[in-house]
Amino acid sequence: MLIGMAIGIPAGVLCGMWLGRSPVASNLLRPLVVALYSVPLVTLAPLLILWFGLDMEPKIVLVSVVVFFMLFFNTFAGVQTMDKDLVLSLQLMGANPREQFQKLIAPACIAWILSGMKNALPYALVAATVGEMLAARRGLGYLIARASSQFDMNGLYTALFVLMVLGMLIGEGMVFLERFMLRWRHAAE
Repeated sequence: MLIGMAIGIPAGVLCGMWLGRSPVASNLLRPLVVALYSVPLVTLAPLLILWFGLDMEPKIVLVSVVVFFMLFFNTFAGVQTMDKDLVLSLQLMGANPREQFQKLIAPACIAWILSGMKNALPYALVAATVGEMLAARRGLGYLIARASSQFDMNGLYTALFVLMVLGMLIGEGMVFLERFMLRWRHAAE
């Protein structure tokens, strides 16, 4: 899950910022991204297993794709809602594109990116678990699939409880990260 997130988060953020800042590319590629996103991503698991085998790669790709789309759409929305007058003001003051990105675009999008990460984390956990349920020899998804096929309710409930605790810890960790990264927002309250 962590490797998939390490791939999906930067890819989603970079593509979202690029398409958000480029109207021509946005008009051309955004419909394609929306069409790809309309496919239920969990249904890609058997196809990914066929392409990448039974090891970790299909699970990593599935988590990466899920996280990519969540971060892409949030970052894209953040860039689109940014005040265009602020960008024009920076341009009038002689800021180059790197300075515009560093001083305005990235800070304006950080709340959107963190919100996308907060939404993507549970889905990443689901994608990793589904990938393990379909084809794995270890992991919580494998334990759930094995316990349910053997009607082992204790094992099933234990694995589900561990998933629930893991999801809660991930969610609380993300709330802590968001509070830390946006501490200026909470200081004003």
